[in-house]
Amino acid sequence: MRIAFEPADDLGTGRFRVRSQAEAAVTGHARRGNQRTRAVIEVNGTQHPLQPPGLVVGRGSETDIRINDPGVSRRHAEFLITTPTGTTTPGAGPVHVEVHDMGSTNGIRVDGQKVARATLRDGSRVQVGHTSLVLRLLEETPDV
Repeated sequence: MRIAFEPADDLGTGRFRVRSQAEAAVTGHARRGNQRTRAVIEVNGTQHPLQPPGLVVGRGSETDIRINDPGVSRRHAEFLITTPTGTTTPGAGPVHVEVHDMGSTNGIRVDGQKVARATLRDGSRVQVGHTSLVLRLLEETPDV
């Protein structure tokens, strides 16, 4: 928790204004294997690897990224990652990322538009509840 005090010239002596902003707590489950991360989901400044076949986000403990936000369903959305050839083999070419609403109560928004599913690009912002998730596609460097 963080509290900040700021002066407000429009308020008289002894008066104050309270503004609050909630930021959901987010936890991720580690994935096993030696796959390279070519995409990440960024939530509240923390990056979570997105590797084939994908991951599920939600409020439930069985999800890959758990978001403690009252506007998020237990299994809210699924991110799917494939290569253009349809394989899930790491290093097989550029990645293709989609997000699907999993029948959540509040739905999902991609770049401000309410959708049931969408293809994502680098920088796409997915809103679940009051929490934004941003897709970041990473450049790979060849092994030396």
